[in-house]
Amino acid sequence: MDKEIRDQGRRFGRRVRELRKRANMTQEALGSAAGINFKYVGAVERGEENPSLSIIIKLATGLGVEPVELFELEHVQPERTLRAQARKLLDETSSADIQRFVRIMKALSR
Repeated sequence: MDKEIRDQGRRFGRRVRELRKRANMTQEALGSAAGINFKYVGAVERGEENPSLSIIIKLATGLGVEPVELFELEHVQPERTLRAQARKLLDETSSADIQRFVRIMKALSR
């Protein structure tokens, strides 16, 4: 059970980071907007801290989102899982489709 709680904490942290980056904020800016220490924001994002309800509300307010959005974790996957899924897709894809994929990825990374 402890491992599951840690995993959920990491996913929650990745979701906070995702929303922070989407808002074009640094950890310092989010900490300031939320009224919490930016080092604590970093610890939450790394899954090292389990924020209380009041901190969750402060984070959501600082991000300009509803608190429930912090818990939309379905799409938040560990990088290792995403890379494995991408490899599997590439292994099952034609050469022409791989070339299109590479062009799309290059365009997205600019």
